[in-house]
Amino acid sequence: MIGKLKKMSNKDTRTLVLSFVCLGAFVVAFLLLTLIYHFCNITSDYNHRHVLDKHFTVRHNQTTYTDVDLSEFTLEAIVKRGDTISFSTTLPNTNIRSPYLYIYTIHSTVDVYVGPHLIYTYGAERYKQDLMLGYGPHAIPLPYDYAGQKLTVKMQVLTSDSFTDFKVPYIISGVNLFRMQAMTAILPLFSDVTLIIMGLLLGFFSIVFSFSIPELRRIAYLSGFAMGMGFWTLCANDTIWLFTPSSVLRAYIEYPSLYVSPLLFLLYVKETMLRDKTKGFRRFYVGLLYAHVIFIVIAGILHFTGIRQFPEVLGYYHVLLVFSIAVILYDILHSIVNGSVQYKFMTAGICILIFTAVFDLAHFNLQKYNAAFFSWTYQNHIAVALVLFVFLTILDFFLMMRRNIYAASYTEALEKIAYTDVLTGLPNRRRAEDALDEVDAKDYRYMIISIDLNYLKKTNDNLGHDKGDQLISDFASILKQVYGEGSFMARMGGDEFMVILSDLQTYDPPALQDKTDRLVAEYNEASPDLVISYASGTAVRGECDMTASRDYLKLADIRMYENKMAMKATRSV
Repeated sequence: MIGKLKKMSNKDTRTLVLSFVCLGAFVVAFLLLTLIYHFCNITSDYNHRHVLDKHFTVRHNQTTYTDVDLSEFTLEAIVKRGDTISFSTTLPNTNIRSPYLYIYTIHSTVDVYVGPHLIYTYGAERYKQDLMLGYGPHAIPLPYDYAGQKLTVKMQVLTSDSFTDFKVPYIISGVNLFRMQAMTAILPLFSDVTLIIMGLLLGFFSIVFSFSIPELRRIAYLSGFAMGMGFWTLCANDTIWLFTPSSVLRAYIEYPSLYVSPLLFLLYVKETMLRDKTKGFRRFYVGLLYAHVIFIVIAGILHFTGIRQFPEVLGYYHVLLVFSIAVILYDILHSIVNGSVQYKFMTAGICILIFTAVFDLAHFNLQKYNAAFFSWTYQNHIAVALVLFVFLTILDFFLMMRRNIYAASYTEALEKIAYTDVLTGLPNRRRAEDALDEVDAKDYRYMIISIDLNYLKKTNDNLGHDKGDQLISDFASILKQVYGEGSFMARMGGDEFMVILSDLQTYDPPALQDKTDRLVAEYNEASPDLVISYASGTAVRGECDMTASRDYLKLADIRMYENKMAMKATRSV
């Protein structure tokens, strides 16, 4: 990853940091806005409703219960598929404008009668076709003359083990119904929507920055997990009712989101789960991933073939979830014991998430199967823990990015010291050796140019080493102008230079030689006291039977010295 980070520009880094800052700012702003809206808009009128809990007659299959307080009533056994349930009472005069009856059903059909008249029905056709009914509230407008008439609610259960008690119905003004629901659900709504928006933003970041850092594609798993859990909590907290009254749509959002999200989380932590673990643990973890995939596929097949609906396999999913939690806990304990916790904030977030998930999982099953624990007012707490976990994971990722960027800069500086000639800024002999190895590993024709700067010793002796260094530096600048970035240039030491032209189809060596001579002549004309003179020799791969690049470098050196001798002979004449 460091190699990819080094390729990021300062602009990329600043954009990434700014994106995370904007994400944090958005979350804070959203929280403040929702709290302000909550405290500025809620009034006592929103809470004006008439609860219907006394003097009910309840019938479960063939068993009848009279004068029931619905808020304290519990069925003797958890409902099963095909059970028929009804409860009835006399509607009071509430003096509520635009009255609506608010009732709550779970995986059941519902028919509502006021007197002898059917005023609302839901789910009968879907029940006949064995299609999922979902669960949630129903807001039913009451007739103007409802007072004193008998209210009867009839239900037929589609999914076994759905409930043992009833949520108490009430009458509320249609004017205030939506407002009351919004105000009572404002904090759960905040956490639910924040998770979804976090997931969307993380997905956007992973797509945009994955081109600079492919490793960021892993963030897509975290994005999917955040969005999936956000949609699930939106349904589980009943806040989705603010967006759609459809219980069926709610169910088709809730269960797939719940079943898929943990798999995405396990894929996100795959790197840490497999690092420094035993072969047996790695196999168990991979097997757990396959188990999640198999469960999702089988649950989908069973549901869409009508054999078992999504809610009916929830118990099996809970078993799989327990194994997943156990594996994650083992990984955390293993890392703590070995002192190898790499992502401390994310680990803290996972611990909070696991504790909350275990608590909610236990509470859910206790209230479902044991009436003593049943509580209709209970809402899961995992949404807040999920927001905290995602935030801590983002924080950890940002800190990791910062550490890696600093490490990349430090590594780059060390490499520059180790492989760069300080005087000219060109690669040094050590880097040149690596370049020779690289061209040996490739199959193309290349040219090696060996260059030797004349009169360096004479310049040092007569004008001083400062002028000698300037001569070397100025000549290196000319080479950079001539050969550009597409070639490899290096100072081999002292007055020796080497150039590798890796693609002879792109370069015109004679033209490059002419350009070098022209720039040297212009330099000498402008600086007659510091004259550049050089000798060069070339060798092209394939011109003889040699295969190693170092053999061609030796050949280029021989030709360079021959050129130097010819130049001396010319001066002597």
